[in-house]
Amino acid sequence: MDQAKHNGFYMARQPIYDRSLNLVGYELLYRRSGEAPTSGIDESMEFAALANILVEVGLDKLAGEKMAFVNVPSRLLGAEALALLPPNRVTIEILEDTPWNAEVAKQVFQLKALGYHLALDDYIFGDEHTPFLDHMETVKIDVMGMHERYLRDKFASIKRDGQVYLAEKVETHEMFQLCLELGFDLFQGYFFAKPNTVRGTGIPANYAMSISLLAKLQNPDITVNELDALIAGNVALCHKVLRLVNSAAMGLLRPVDSIKQALMFVGTERIRALASLALMTSMPGKLPELYNLAMIRAKFCEETARTHGMEAPEKHFTVGLLSILDALTDTPMLEVVSELPLSKDITDALCGLNPGAPCSVTLRQARSIEQGAWDDSLMDDRTSNAYVEAIAWAEEQETAMAA
Repeated sequence: MDQAKHNGFYMARQPIYDRSLNLVGYELLYRRSGEAPTSGIDESMEFAALANILVEVGLDKLAGEKMAFVNVPSRLLGAEALALLPPNRVTIEILEDTPWNAEVAKQVFQLKALGYHLALDDYIFGDEHTPFLDHMETVKIDVMGMHERYLRDKFASIKRDGQVYLAEKVETHEMFQLCLELGFDLFQGYFFAKPNTVRGTGIPANYAMSISLLAKLQNPDITVNELDALIAGNVALCHKVLRLVNSAAMGLLRPVDSIKQALMFVGTERIRALASLALMTSMPGKLPELYNLAMIRAKFCEETARTHGMEAPEKHFTVGLLSILDALTDTPMLEVVSELPLSKDITDALCGLNPGAPCSVTLRQARSIEQGAWDDSLMDDRTSNAYVEAIAWAEEQETAMAA
């Protein structure tokens, strides 16, 4: 993607699930970057620039075929730039600081007449937002930090038939279960990227064989012939790796039909990384978005390291890829990495140690972007570009492995 297409904005996305944990959409998060010029640019011009970026980058690239939820400030509810966002692909989120008055009511009715679905963002059970409830298809409630009794009582007091309720910032499995019980319809947050039940009794048996194979792939002393035999000897793994190597994302001039050839054309480190990716996405029992998250983190960390002149970008790829191992196996990260022959800088990054080390920095960047909590000390346009490109790369890998 041309870097200029989204220079000036930091962009991210957060997945939204239904009650059966099917992925139904993404909230597209954005913020003007610290590097972007602000003088002479009013809010409407800024949103017009953002809307153009969403169109040029492509909603398909940012949200796939799913619905995109986009925040729209109150002063821009009547902006002409909104017409750039297709009603069948976009849910407009009305921010919590929007007052209900005659002008806002007029804009709400106009948007609904144009076919847009509307969501009230960060509803806090206050009387000032009550007029909105009659006109919103979706009501989003930030549940982070709410006590169970308070949430139960308040939610029961506003719940009505025909309205969709989205629990936002669901960061633990316990909160997901509570919101599910209360009758929420949609769920947004990274609870799925956390261990469900931290057993503390070792890696579960159904993952032990895969972790053993992953350990062999990560062995720094493995020879080319040993790596060839290891991958080629596992039919399913070999098939997936060859699919990835022959995908358009690799850009090879001719197809490769053996792991030995792949090692020659692509190199040991890249094949080791692709084999680890293929292996992890084959491990059962988790939401597809968890594997997608691992791929985005891996590519983002690698590209950020590369564009910022850090050594060994492939190590950063490994850190991003393995960062979900605790959630994947429902085992504390320290226990998982103890089974793998990883270098100290990779282990430290995965376990949250030595936060100033390069591998730790790029992983922290990835996680901060996922939360929409951009830290300008860690961010620049190269970093933002790397994240958007990583989303596209992850989609390409999923397509290749599914073929």
